[in-house]
Amino acid sequence: MLIRNVQPSVLSPLLEIENIAFTPAEAATKETFINRMETIPDTFIIMEENGVVTGYVNGPVISKAFITDGLF
Repeated sequence: MLIRNVQPSVLSPLLEIENIAFTPAEAATKETFINRMETIPDTFIIMEENGVVTGYVNGPVISKAFITDGLF
């Protein structure tokens, strides 16, 4: 297992995971992922196993206890 910061080359598997995990109304778009990669790359991490992206975590670093949708 490898955990690392996101790179644009993994956009396609991230979208696949997103669309499995969320309904079409809730899933982030390609443009949203690109924006997150550009604005919060230090807190956007992925997990790979044998070169395959198997998960991700992303979100801004904030001083509040909870992240709200508005922060995205």
